[in-house]
Amino acid sequence: MRPLLIVAVLLAPPALADLRGHGGPVRALSAAADGATALSGSFDTTAILWRLSDATATQVMRFHEGGVNAVADLHDGRLATGGEDGRVALWRPGAETPETVAATHGASVAGLAVSPGGETLASAGSDGVVLPSALAEGVPRALRGHAGPVNAVAFVADGRTLPTGGADGLVRRWDAGAGDPRGGIAAAAADPFHGLGDSRGARVFRACAARHTVTPDDGARAGPTLHGLFGRRIATAPGYAFSGALTGMAIVWTPETVAESFTVGPAANAPGTKMPEQRITDPDDLAALIAFLEETTR
Repeated sequence: MRPLLIVAVLLAPPALADLRGHGGPVRALSAAADGATALSGSFDTTAILWRLSDATATQVMRFHEGGVNAVADLHDGRLATGGEDGRVALWRPGAETPETVAATHGASVAGLAVSPGGETLASAGSDGVVLPSALAEGVPRALRGHAGPVNAVAFVADGRTLPTGGADGLVRRWDAGAGDPRGGIAAAAADPFHGLGDSRGARVFRACAARHTVTPDDGARAGPTLHGLFGRRIATAPGYAFSGALTGMAIVWTPETVAESFTVGPAANAPGTKMPEQRITDPDDLAALIAFLEETTR
């Protein structure tokens, strides 16, 4: 029986290998329609094209200034990547640089979607804008309607209806060709932006408002309340279950340490945090946000 066992082991199919190559958390995945390849995007600023038959990285795409948050396979064989830098890049397989930048947002790209026929690529941005780009023309049409970041985007089977999901608690529908709204189909129980004002700092904070409150009367949302932020040690806000990695840290929140977190990114500043990765690269936006927090969280 032993020789048969050895032969059975030798003839068994190999275990599926993990795809190893990124230097940080993977944020996005897409698979080719033929099942031969997969595309991954990472916090490490790269996207990698993988041959699935032998778990080999066939192309490493380096272009974005920040993490790659979204990826997509296009019907013509090209690849799309969307990054924290707000750019949507199109790549030919094997190329070292993008063929073109199809769209540019004013803040990080959160999602990509390809129309069923492959004619249009839509991107969702933290700037509150959706950009459907006609791939034959490469000219995006800006769709504005969400009050805050747009976190998700998808096409339905007709190829024109484009649902988008935002931090304002709404799923909106658009005519991607005409750029016209078709109405919202889900509403939030409460407006997370109510009472924030329209200062520059308030507008920057809108990207955080779905997760954090700033007043003493509002409790935690997806993240802890920021009321009383300055002078408080990390992971000590009441009423919130912090990840264990944070509870032993000695960071005390000051204007300087908050600015550092948004400069290098939460994952680098406080490893183990559950806060989504978001950096503020404009120094004036960062200064405005700090001033807003100093005024509203007291």
